[in-house]
This record gives sequence, C-alpha cells and structure tokens, in this order.
Amino acid sequence: TPAEREYALESLLAKISLELFTSAEETRFERSVYTAASNHALLTRFAIDDSYVQSIRPYETFPMTDVGTSQAWMRKSLLFEDPLYLVNYLYASFVAVALYEKAVGDPHFAAKYTTLLRRGFDAAPSALLASIGINLSDPAVLDGVVRLFKSRTDELQALYDQEPVGVPSH
Repeated sequence: TPAEREYALESLLAKISLELFTSAEETRFERSVYTAASNHALLTRFAIDDSYVQSIRPYETFPMTDVGTSQAWMRKSLLFEDPLYLVNYLYASFVAVALYEKAVGDPHFAAKYTTLLRRGFDAAPSALLASIGINLSDPAVLDGVVRLFKSRTDELQALYDQEPVGVPSH
C-alpha cells in the first residue's frame, strides 16, 4: 500500500542518512585522533576534545559552543575498542549501495556475486570488489550513494504529495 511504501522509504532513508552522515562524522574524528596520536605518546582529554570539535564542525547545525565534547566522543566506544571500525563501516555502507546498484542494474550480477562468494577471501578487498566492477577509489561509488538517496527521497516526496484516499480536498 502507499502507506507501507512510505514507511519503508522513511526507514531506508533514515538508515542511509545515519550511515552516511554519522559514519562520515565518526570516521573523520577517528582519523584525526589516530593521526594526532601518531605524533604523541599520550593524548590528553583536551586534545581529543579539540579534535572532536574540529572533526564534527562541518556536520553540526548547532553552534559549536552547544556541542558536548568529552561527553560525546567518550560515548563512541568503538573508536577505542575496535580501531578503524568506523572507517570500515563507512566503506561498508558505500559497498552495500554499490552492490545494490549492481543487483538492480546488471542482469548477470547474481552469477558474478555467487562466483565472488565462492572464492572466499583469497585476495585483497579491493581486488575482490574489482572482480564484480566496484572500485572504491572511483568517486562514482559515492555518486551511486547520492543517486540512491536522491531517488528514494524524490519517491517519498511524491508519496507525501499524493492526496490521501478518502480525504476531501480543500
């Protein structure tokens, strides 16, 4: 039904938004901490606070004075428990969208993907992905994410714009 389609699109867009924007913010912070730590034996809480503020500034809509520092980055436990997890999660989201695009756009994708899975992990991830036509160094991968986000947003907007059934117009 249109209501179910609307719900599904809202859920998908919420997930894509989380993966893109939150993962990008976290990835930028993770990278900045590791880069700063490579030059110092120990980072202070204040150094990490500063790195956090600088990292999230491009993503923040509220004044930076209203953004929690230590409270916010200390909640990102994966940064410390599983180094580079956040970076990998962002790339994984890009790969998922690239796989989706291949699945809906290439009639031979299922066979190619099955062959890839049968190989196991016998090569570097970049080589494995290249075998099915995905190159993470190509900006087109990000373009695919943007296309999917835009097309589904447009589709959801069209559903919102439809007059509800049984509701008289004004």
